[in-house]
This record gives sequence, structure tokens and C-alpha cells, in this order.
Amino acid sequence: MTNEESATKENQRILGPGYYKEVGRKILDQGLEVYVGDELIPYADKVITPENFPEYPYDYNRDGKVRMKFNQEAFSKEARSFRSRYAESGGQWVFQHNLFVRDKGIFVVHDREVDSFYEFKDSENRGQKNKRVNLHVEQLQERLKGGKEEKGVTFSPDSSVRFTPWDALTRVERHNYFMTWHPGGRDNYHTVSESRRLSAEEVVDDGFMIASFGVSGAEVLAQIVERTYSKSLEYWTVHSLGVVVHENYTLGVEGYEYGSFNRLSFNDGNRGYATAKEKK
Repeated sequence: MTNEESATKENQRILGPGYYKEVGRKILDQGLEVYVGDELIPYADKVITPENFPEYPYDYNRDGKVRMKFNQEAFSKEARSFRSRYAESGGQWVFQHNLFVRDKGIFVVHDREVDSFYEFKDSENRGQKNKRVNLHVEQLQERLKGGKEEKGVTFSPDSSVRFTPWDALTRVERHNYFMTWHPGGRDNYHTVSESRRLSAEEVVDDGFMIASFGVSGAEVLAQIVERTYSKSLEYWTVHSLGVVVHENYTLGVEGYEYGSFNRLSFNDGNRGYATAKEKK
């Protein structure tokens, strides 16, 4: 870990940047707990504000062109810290697994123990992997039984597993664009990632946002989105010709050359920070 610091007046610890399991296990090893989506949103509501993401400092040269001032003192220490954790280093890890299942929808599974899902074993071929993940999907469907449905999203009785069908996702065709990529290794199925950009009004009814953060969490998230300059949130869904695609996501802030608070992002990432919380 390269950075551990206090984040708020409650002196919550920040660890990272690092990989999902690396940062999460460090939190658990210290006798602390990780934040799943519902729990992270109230914290994010406190820190993701325009004041904590000031504009990049700049002035104009004689030609009238913008010239950056690389004067870090122009930012407060706390503002630089927020910028680093949310805007410049991948964002905050949300400790839950997002499982994109062809012909079904998206399972969101709380990951309080910072487990690892769906890693290839050295001796495992595609058929073995598909059999294993299909079995796990069946187990998740079993855990949903007896739960409740809100806005098209099914919650397990203990709310640790959520499921949204594809048709519960908000589709804004004018914003969508696609990227096709071929994952390495022995799985040759091609995968399509779809970008969705939502307004605050669309966030509150989007199935993936509700599954990730709960109904009330999606409402608070929409309030955060409304503060950004573009008043939008971007996230990616993954469609595969395989059986299941598994991703871990970070909640972050995307900026541009002279501004740092353009929109929220909820995307897969390699490295990020994590906020620890005390055990109850």
C-alpha cells in the first residue's frame, strides 16, 4: 500500500491505491470492515462535493491560451487527497461482485470477506469453468427465493444478493456506444462492453444502480450526480457469448483537462482506494 490517511472528521482510514483483493484483505487483516454499495453511498455523499474537487489552477499566457499552473499549493491538502482517491487513481472500490449473465441479467453479490470469484485454475478448461459458474448462478438464484422485489430488482431476504434483468436497466440510446474486446487466455468468446450515461433522473430507476446501491442509495447517488458539471453518471455493462463475465467496480469521478468534477463513473478498474469502517 502506498497511502493510508484519515478521510473525514470520523477519522476513517483510507487504504490504497491497490488491487481489489489486495486492498480489501488489508482492511480485514486490521480488524476492520469493507463497504458494500449501500454503505458506501452515505460516505460518498459527504465527500463527493464540488468543494473537494476544485478546478485545475490555470491562467492565460500572452497569446490568450490557457497555461496550467502546476502549483499544488493552490489546492488544500484535503482537496488534493479527495482528487487523488476519487478522480486520479481509479476511485473507491465497491466490495461486491457484479456478475453479467447472458440471457438473464446482472447479479450483484456483497463481498464482505473479499473473496475471489471465477478465476481460471491451471487445469480448468472452458467447459469446466462454465459448469462451475452455472452452478454458482443456480446457487444465487436459490438465495433470492423468499426475497422482495423493488422497481424490478429482486433482493434476497438478507439483501446480500440482488438481481436485475436486462430490461430493468435504463437505456439511453443516444448516449450508448460499444467496445468489443477479446479476453486473453483460453476463453476465446468475444465480449462487448456497453457504455451507459445516465442523468440523475435516470439513475433512480436504473436496475443496475438499484441492485448495486439499493433503492434509497440510488436516490442519494442521483443527488451526487446532480452536483457534477455534466450532471451525469457513466457505467459499463458487459455482454459475452460466454456464460458469465465477472467484474469488480470502483465509484469515481471523471474530469477533463481543466476541470476535475465532470461526471461520476461506476466502472471496472485495476486499481483503486478503499475506505475502511469499524466493526459493529
